[in-house]
Amino acid sequence: MERRYLLEQIDDAAVVQYYADGFQALPLDQKILSWHLYRAALAGRDIYYDQRYRHALEMRSVVEAILTHATGIEAGTLAEIRRYTKLFWINSGPHNTMTSRKFVLKCPPDALRDAAEIAGRNGAVFPVRPGESIAALIDRLRGPFFFRCLCIPS
Repeated sequence: MERRYLLEQIDDAAVVQYYADGFQALPLDQKILSWHLYRAALAGRDIYYDQRYRHALEMRSVVEAILTHATGIEAGTLAEIRRYTKLFWINSGPHNTMTSRKFVLKCPPDALRDAAEIAGRNGAVFPVRPGESIAALIDRLRGPFFFRCLCIPS
């Protein structure tokens, strides 16, 4: 059987299949160690996201909440949020790991807000601050989602 390695191309990133030949033949203690290392990596993942970009955890929560509660969201907006989220996951945040260049959402900010509000009505939970609405959250994260840099005019 021929193995498939390239699973998907997202902009300049590729998702590839890695085969762990021989895993089934490992002794049980090594399989258990692998499982614990996997769990440790998940535990450290949020720390890594947070250290790479101060808004990354909130941004990830927003896009994941939208994708997991997507019923009724406009198809084009949903496709763009899905593309962005995949790049976000691959790079552990909104900056390319090879170039450090920030990538942005290519839909209007109002479309992201509308998608988030629909997802909220569908049961999504967002990282809102006390008293903050979903719309206010999206407005607060507008710069991180939509602008390559936050330049302050002189």
